[in-house]
Amino acid sequence: MKIDPTKSNHFQDSLLQHYAFFNYAKHYMVNHHPTKSFEVDDATMQDFRKFLDLEKIPFTEAELLQNNEWVRASIKSEIFVNAFGQEEGLKVKAEADPEVLKALDLLPQAKALAENAKKVVAQRNPGPLSH
Repeated sequence: MKIDPTKSNHFQDSLLQHYAFFNYAKHYMVNHHPTKSFEVDDATMQDFRKFLDLEKIPFTEAELLQNNEWVRASIKSEIFVNAFGQEEGLKVKAEADPEVLKALDLLPQAKALAENAKKVVAQRNPGPLSH
C-alpha cells in the first residue's frame, strides 16, 4: 500500500522560501520561553500574521485558513527546534505529518502480518527430524 506524499501548494512554498517559520521562531524566542506543552494558539497565530506583515511576506486569510494545521504544525516544530533542539523539533514535525500518522496506523496491521507469517513458516518447517 502506497501513501502519496502530501503535495505542497504555492502558499506553503512561498512561506518556506521566505524562511517564515525559521525566522518567526527566532523572533518568538526573544520574548517567550515555551515549555514542552507549548501549542500554537490563536494569540500565536495573530502574532505570526503580524510577523508576516512585518517581513512583507504575502498571504491572505483564506490561505492561512486552508493551511491552518500545516502552518500551526510548522510554527510549533520550528519553535521546538529553537527551544529544545533539532530532535524535539523533528518529533513534533513527525506528529503532524500525514504520512507518519498513516504509517503509525498501519504498524499494528504490519506487526500482525509478520507474526502470522512466522507461524506459517514454523508450521511448514517443523524443525530437524529426529530418527
